[in-house]
Amino acid sequence: MRGVAGVGLFNTHAELPSRPFRRSFDRRRSLVAGGLDLKICPRVHFKAVIVDGAWAYLGSANLTGAGLGAKAPGRRNFELGFCTEDYDTVDRSKALFEAVWSGAECASCRLRRVCPDPIGKAPERSLVRLGRSRRLRLY
Repeated sequence: MRGVAGVGLFNTHAELPSRPFRRSFDRRRSLVAGGLDLKICPRVHFKAVIVDGAWAYLGSANLTGAGLGAKAPGRRNFELGFCTEDYDTVDRSKALFEAVWSGAECASCRLRRVCPDPIGKAPERSLVRLGRSRRLRLY
Protein backbone atom coordinates (compact mmCIF):
# COMPACT_ATOMS: atom_id res chain seq x y z
CA MET A 1 0.00 0.00 0.00
CA ARG A 2 1.23 3.48 -0.77
CA GLY A 3 -0.24 6.63 0.68
CA VAL A 4 0.66 10.28 0.30
CA ALA A 5 3.88 10.89 -1.69
CA GLY A 6 4.44 7.14 -2.16
CA VAL A 7 4.87 6.51 1.57
CA GLY A 8 3.32 3.42 3.10
CA LEU A 9 2.74 3.22 6.84
CA PHE A 10 2.22 -0.27 8.20
CA ASN A 11 1.31 -0.55 11.88
CA THR A 12 0.78 -3.59 14.06
CA HIS A 13 -1.00 -3.37 17.40
CA ALA A 14 -1.50 -5.99 20.09
CA GLU A 15 -5.13 -4.89 20.33
CA LEU A 16 -7.48 -2.34 18.84
CA PRO A 17 -5.96 1.12 19.37
CA SER A 18 -7.51 3.28 22.10
CA ARG A 19 -10.45 5.58 21.40
CA PRO A 20 -8.26 8.72 21.76
CA PHE A 21 -5.83 7.30 19.19
CA ARG A 22 -8.67 6.46 16.80
CA ARG A 23 -10.22 9.95 17.22
CA SER A 24 -6.85 11.58 16.54
CA PHE A 25 -6.30 9.30 13.55
CA ASP A 26 -9.71 10.12 12.11
CA ARG A 27 -8.82 13.84 12.13
CA ARG A 28 -5.81 13.15 9.85
CA ARG A 29 -7.49 13.09 6.45
CA SER A 30 -4.37 11.96 4.58
CA LEU A 31 -4.08 8.89 6.83
CA VAL A 32 -7.78 8.08 6.58
CA ALA A 33 -7.50 8.33 2.79
CA GLY A 34 -5.07 5.42 2.67
CA GLY A 35 -1.81 6.40 4.27
CA LEU A 36 -1.93 3.83 7.08
CA ASP A 37 -2.60 0.11 7.16
CA LEU A 38 -3.22 -1.58 10.51
CA LYS A 39 -3.19 -5.22 11.59
CA ILE A 40 -3.78 -6.61 15.05
CA CYS A 41 -1.72 -9.39 16.64
CA PRO A 42 -2.03 -10.04 20.39
CA ARG A 43 1.60 -11.19 20.57
CA VAL A 44 3.13 -8.01 19.13
CA HIS A 45 5.10 -6.01 21.64
CA PHE A 46 8.11 -4.84 19.66
CA LYS A 47 8.39 -1.23 18.58
CA ALA A 48 10.16 -0.59 15.30
CA VAL A 49 10.25 2.11 12.66
CA ILE A 50 11.89 0.90 9.45
CA VAL A 51 12.51 3.34 6.60
CA ASP A 52 13.25 2.13 3.07
CA GLY A 53 14.81 -1.07 4.44
CA ALA A 54 17.93 0.95 5.24
CA TRP A 55 17.32 2.65 8.61
CA ALA A 56 15.56 1.52 11.76
CA TYR A 57 14.54 2.74 15.18
CA LEU A 58 14.10 -0.11 17.67
CA GLY A 59 12.94 0.58 21.19
CA SER A 60 10.68 -0.05 24.12
CA ALA A 61 8.46 3.06 24.12
CA ASN A 62 4.74 2.68 23.55
CA LEU A 63 3.16 5.50 21.58
CA THR A 64 1.57 6.97 24.69
CA GLY A 65 2.17 10.14 26.65
CA ALA A 66 4.12 8.25 29.31
CA GLY A 67 6.11 6.27 26.74
CA LEU A 68 7.06 9.32 24.71
CA GLY A 69 7.89 11.52 27.69
CA ALA A 70 4.91 13.85 27.37
CA LYS A 71 3.64 13.24 30.91
CA ALA A 72 4.78 15.13 34.01
CA PRO A 73 8.41 14.38 35.00
CA GLY A 74 7.30 12.05 37.81
CA ARG A 75 4.97 10.09 35.48
CA ARG A 76 7.25 9.40 32.51
CA ASN A 77 8.37 5.86 31.77
CA PHE A 78 12.03 4.88 31.58
CA GLU A 79 12.47 3.86 27.95
CA LEU A 80 15.33 2.78 25.74
CA GLY A 81 15.70 2.86 21.99
CA PHE A 82 18.27 3.26 19.26
CA CYS A 83 18.57 4.10 15.58
CA THR A 84 20.75 2.11 13.23
CA GLU A 85 21.76 1.73 9.62
CA ASP A 86 23.44 -1.63 10.32
CA TYR A 87 22.25 -3.79 7.44
CA ASP A 88 21.99 -7.02 9.45
CA THR A 89 20.00 -5.40 12.27
CA VAL A 90 17.65 -3.60 9.86
CA ASP A 91 17.21 -6.74 7.75
CA ARG A 92 16.41 -8.99 10.73
CA SER A 93 13.98 -6.43 12.14
CA LYS A 94 12.26 -6.12 8.77
CA ALA A 95 12.05 -9.91 8.46
CA LEU A 96 10.37 -10.21 11.86
CA PHE A 97 7.87 -7.49 11.01
CA GLU A 98 7.12 -9.05 7.62
CA ALA A 99 6.62 -12.49 9.19
CA VAL A 100 4.04 -11.07 11.59
CA TRP A 101 2.45 -8.80 8.95
CA SER A 102 2.05 -11.61 6.42
CA GLY A 103 0.54 -14.02 8.94
CA ALA A 104 3.45 -16.46 8.70
CA GLU A 105 3.46 -16.77 12.50
CA CYS A 106 -0.32 -17.33 12.82
CA ALA A 107 -0.54 -21.06 12.12
CA SER A 108 1.61 -22.04 15.11
CA CYS A 109 0.40 -19.28 17.45
CA ARG A 110 -1.07 -20.47 20.74
CA LEU A 111 -3.15 -17.29 21.02
CA ARG A 112 -4.94 -17.86 17.70
CA ARG A 113 -8.21 -18.81 19.44
CA VAL A 114 -8.36 -15.44 21.24
CA CYS A 115 -7.04 -13.37 18.34
CA PRO A 116 -9.68 -10.87 17.20
CA ASP A 117 -8.62 -11.07 13.55
CA PRO A 118 -6.07 -13.77 12.63
CA ILE A 119 -3.91 -12.64 9.74
CA GLY A 120 -2.88 -16.03 8.37
CA LYS A 121 -4.83 -19.14 7.54
CA ALA A 122 -5.77 -21.65 10.21
CA PRO A 123 -3.57 -24.74 10.24
CA GLU A 124 -5.09 -27.69 8.46
CA ARG A 125 -6.10 -30.64 10.58
CA SER A 126 -3.86 -33.60 9.87
CA LEU A 127 -3.00 -37.01 11.18
CA VAL A 128 0.44 -37.95 12.37
CA ARG A 129 1.20 -41.66 12.59
CA LEU A 130 2.94 -42.90 15.71
CA GLY A 131 4.12 -46.43 15.11
CA ARG A 132 1.82 -48.75 13.15
CA SER A 133 -1.61 -48.26 14.67
CA ARG A 134 -1.56 -45.22 16.96
CA ARG A 135 -2.59 -41.87 15.57
CA LEU A 136 -2.39 -38.42 17.08
CA ARG A 137 -4.78 -35.76 15.81
CA LEU A 138 -3.17 -32.33 15.47
CA TYR A 139 -5.16 -29.10 15.44
